[in-house]
This record gives sequence, structure tokens and C-alpha cells, in this order.
Amino acid sequence: MRLFSRAEPPRQQTAREEIADFIFNNAPDAYFVLRDGRVIDCNPAMETLLGCRREQLLGMTPDRFSPERQPDGELSSEGAMRKLAELSGKKGAIRFDWMHQRHDSSPLPVTVTLMFATIQGQPAMVSIWQDRRALVAAQARQEKMAAEQHRVMGAFTQGFARLAKGDLTVRFETAFASEYEALRADFNTTIDAFRQSMQGIAAHASGVSAAASEMTAASDDLSRRTEQQAATLEQTAAALGEITSAVRASSEGANQAHELVRMAREDAERSGAVVRDAVAAMSGIEASSGQISNIIGVIDEIAFQTNLLALNAGVEAARAGDAGRGFAVVATEVRALAQRSADAAKEIKGLISTSGAQVEAGVRLVGETGRALARIVGQVEQLNELARRIAKSAGEQAAGLGEVNEAVNQMDRVTQQNAAMVEESTAASHGLAAEARELAKLVGRFQIGEGLPAIVPPSVRKASPAMPKPRANAVPRRVLAAGLV
Repeated sequence: MRLFSRAEPPRQQTAREEIADFIFNNAPDAYFVLRDGRVIDCNPAMETLLGCRREQLLGMTPDRFSPERQPDGELSSEGAMRKLAELSGKKGAIRFDWMHQRHDSSPLPVTVTLMFATIQGQPAMVSIWQDRRALVAAQARQEKMAAEQHRVMGAFTQGFARLAKGDLTVRFETAFASEYEALRADFNTTIDAFRQSMQGIAAHASGVSAAASEMTAASDDLSRRTEQQAATLEQTAAALGEITSAVRASSEGANQAHELVRMAREDAERSGAVVRDAVAAMSGIEASSGQISNIIGVIDEIAFQTNLLALNAGVEAARAGDAGRGFAVVATEVRALAQRSADAAKEIKGLISTSGAQVEAGVRLVGETGRALARIVGQVEQLNELARRIAKSAGEQAAGLGEVNEAVNQMDRVTQQNAAMVEESTAASHGLAAEARELAKLVGRFQIGEGLPAIVPPSVRKASPAMPKPRANAVPRRVLAAGLV
């Protein structure tokens, strides 16, 4: 039975019939007209939708096109009965989604609209199917995309969770959907770059840690050595000051010695003149002693002659007898006086001989004294020259030591400043070591793979042996040598 004309010449129709016929034949939705549960008519859209001709569809029941179960698991027969019951309890129409099958058994999701109608005076049912395959496919794509997005988000959630724990070895090895594959590649590339950067940071952190350790130890050693050097320079400056004072005192003493030697030379020269005068006087005394000896010889001769004359006078007085007795007494007295004069002349001559010998010895001794004084004068002159040179050298040494003392004091001040700077550098190196340890801890939180240098927090290496402490008032040998040259 054909309810709507298609190929036959149209009979005279009303406007409503023409509209209904147009919609039935040209609508994109598929129409079934059922009576007693069987197909009595369908439109071309239904033929296209089911993939079979109208003649094949007529007389069929709609359950022939339904699978055994719907997507939700419900039996298609039970679902159909439930929908018919729902339609019977309502006036008008019902609309629901349903899964059918095409003639080739491929799935055919549709939206079904059921409504009761009266056609040609008989009850009938109109079933309108709207093709949902594109919508279902779109929904499937959406669901697939949602599932893929959920999988991608789950992967990224796990990846970021591992990143939050510092694991930089995370990678997405399983391929994503094409629309997310670039994101996966970018994530892996970013993580690889970040891991390489962290590997570089870890390597540099290890180097910084080792360098900070070396710097800290070197700064500690330098600080100790600088402090010891400052103490040594301070003691050296004090000792050099004492040496400078001593050399200055020695210079003043050398000047005084030079003055005393000059005065001794003048005294020696004056003593030489006195000795020369004494030699001349002794020579005069020697000459006078010779003359006195000659005079004593004359006196002795006179006494001898007087004695002879007295003897002759006594002889003559004896001859004269009593007349020459007085003359004999006088002759005797003259003779005794001549004898005493001769004895005194002999004693004086002996004394003069002894005095002459002594004067000769004195002249010899005075001559030797003069020569010794001359040698003393020459030696005192040499001593004076040496004292002058010593005084000049001591003055130059005192001036040089004063300059050296000033230089050492300047070195002491600079060393003190260096010590302060070394302390600041030591504090900075310790701060750097602490920062390096903190950096090592931070980098150590990340897992960056194997084959990388271990990040060891910097530790203070064993310090070099400290310089021996200088003894109190110790003076360097070169300084002593400079002060004694």
C-alpha cells in the first residue's frame, strides 16, 4: 500500500496533502508508517538509511532492524515494549535514542520519534528516525579524545609529580595521539634540556665545591701565615728599632772615641815635644857633667900639688926647729885640708861618673821614649783615622737602619692591612663554601641519571704546616749582619 504518491501521476490534492507528500518524499529524516506493528510505507530517506529498497521493508517489523541488546545492555525487545507503554500513557509523541542496524548489519544509531496517527480512517503509528551516526561518531571521537586527554593528563600528572620530587629522568616513551605527540616531544625535549642543564650545574657545583674547599683551606692557611708574618714583622720592627738605637748610640760613641783619640794625638804630639826638649836638656846635662868632671880633675890636681907643698913646708918647718914650729902646724893643717879636698874631689868625680852614666842611660831612655812617642803619635793618627771612618760608617748605618726601620714599619702596617683583608677574604671564602654546600644540597635533590660526578659538599682540606712562631725579640741574621758591618 502506498500512502504517499511518488512516481504515479498526482491526483488532485489539497494543499495540506501536497505539503505532507512533499515532506514525506523529500525530508532528510526517515519515516516508517506502521500498522499492527508492521511497515506499511516508508519514505526514500528510510530506504537510504537502512540500505534496502521499500519493497523489502514492507511487511517487516521494526525489531528486525534492532540488535539483541542496546548499548546500555538492555534487551531491545524489552526496551521497545517499555517505550510503547510509555507512548500509550502519553498523548502526542515520545522521542528517544535507539540503536538499530542497517541491512548490512552495521550499527545505526538514531533518534526515534513515535506518535500515534489515524491514516485512511485506521489507527497507525508513525516512526521518524533521525540519523545519529555523525553525532555518535563525533561523540566517539570526543570520548576518544577525552580518554586520550585523560591519559595524557595522567601521564603529565605523574611526570610532574616525579619532577616535583626532583626526578629529572622522567620521559614519556609511549606515543600519544597525533594531536598530543608534539606536546610529548616538547616535554621530553624540555626535560632533556633541563636535565642536561642540571647535569652541568651539578658538575659545576662539584667544581665550585672543590674550589670553595681549596679556597677556604688556602684562606685559612694564608690567614694563619699572614698573622704569623705580621707578628714576625712586628717583632722584627721592635728588634730593628732597638738595633737602630744601639747603632745610633755606637755612632755617638764612635764620635766621642774619635774626639778622644784626636785629643790623645794632640797630647802625644805635645809629649813628643816635651821628650825632645828633655832629650836636649839631658844632652846639656851630659855635657855639663863632662865639664864638671874636668873641673874636678883640676881641683884634684890642685889638692895633690897643695899636699906636696904642705909636705915640703912641713919638712922645712922641721928643719927650722922651734922657729918653724907654727909654720909646721899650718903646713899640717894645709896638708890635711888638701887631703880632704882630694878625697872630696875623688868622691865628686865618682858621683859625676855615676851621674854621667845615669844621664847617658837617661838620654838613651829619653831617646827611646821619644821614638816610642813618635810611633804612638803615628799609631794614634791611624787610630784617629779609623775612629773617624768608624764614626762615619756608624752614622751611615744609623741612617740606613732608620730607613730600613721605617720600611719595616711600613711593611708592618701593610701586613696588618693585608691580615685584615685576608680575614675578610677568609670570611668570604667560608661564605662561598656555605653557599656551595647549599647549592650541592639543592642539586642533590634532583635525580639526573648516572655517570655524573658526585656532588660533595666542600670540606676543609688539611691545612699546610704552620710557619714556626718567631722567638720573642728574635732578630733576623741579615739584620744583625747589616747592623754589625
